[in-house]
Amino acid sequence: KCDLTGANLRGSIIHQSNLRESILVDADLQWVYFNRVNLRGADLRRADLRNSWLDATDLRGANLSYADLDNAQFTRVNLSNANLKKAYAADGNLSGSILAGANLSQIDLSGTNLSGVDLRYAYLVGSTLDNTDLSNAILTKAQMRKINLRGANLQNANLRMADLRYADLTGADLSTADLSHSSLE
Repeated sequence: KCDLTGANLRGSIIHQSNLRESILVDADLQWVYFNRVNLRGADLRRADLRNSWLDATDLRGANLSYADLDNAQFTRVNLSNANLKKAYAADGNLSGSILAGANLSQIDLSGTNLSGVDLRYAYLVGSTLDNTDLSNAILTKAQMRKINLRGANLQNANLRMADLRYADLTGADLSTADLSHSSLE
């Protein structure tokens, strides 16, 4: 555990490091390559992760609220129970990542690749997912009230028991999506 508040690590390579519960509030992490890094429970509030690449990184329970994740690439990343409230994560890639139970309220994920993502029990209330690829995503029991899914690809998505009340699904592709027992009113 270390305090790197406001640190400038731009362009760094961080490989097989243990930064569990570290404090990276307001850190400049643009263009950083994280590979097999333990950031479990880390505080990354307002961190700038634009154009960063995170591979096989553990962010379970991390706080990324208000972080800038624009164009960030997440591969095999575990964000279970992480807090990404009001983060900006447009045009990125989180395909195949785990976000089960994560707080994604009021996040902007427009144009992001979320194909095959595990979002079971995730909290996505008031979020923007315009033109997002959620094909084959697992959204079982996800809280998605007042979510914007305009033009989203939800083909083969599992939305069983999801709460989609007041969601904007204009132009969304729900072909072969499983909406059984979901709330759509």
